[in-house]
Amino acid sequence: MKPYMRITALALAALLLCLALFGCSSSNKRPPEESVIAEEALKEIEALRKAYIAKEFDALGQYTEQGLYFRVQGMLKQFEGVTLEFSPSWVKVDAEGKVQLRVDWEGKWRMGGGRTKQAEGTVVFKFEGKPLRIVAMERAVPFRYPEDAERLH
Repeated sequence: MKPYMRITALALAALLLCLALFGCSSSNKRPPEESVIAEEALKEIEALRKAYIAKEFDALGQYTEQGLYFRVQGMLKQFEGVTLEFSPSWVKVDAEGKVQLRVDWEGKWRMGGGRTKQAEGTVVFKFEGKPLRIVAMERAVPFRYPEDAERLH
């Protein structure tokens, strides 16, 4: 093999290797649409949780559809403070972009007179629309606590 052919072959191999390495980079791939929708739902419930803890009850309206917002406002209990932790356990996105997000939660509410109440449960948030809005909450809704957790939709 002649020297210039060896150099050409090495250069071609190096070029192919570079193309393979950079052309298959994961940074060029877009996440699936379901993943993007699920991430949006997770961000919304985290913002909802923070607004509830901060007692920014009017802010709850930006994450829920209007009818649900009024029902949530009607069930809020008085408390001095709350520690509320959310642990999402699964998310389902259907072909129409509707989302069901199951969240396990634990809460500790400080009431007047130094009393505290603890509760835990599982809630399923149902989302629809663009941007996503919560249209229903099923099972143990944490915003009903420190008591009376049932179904809300």
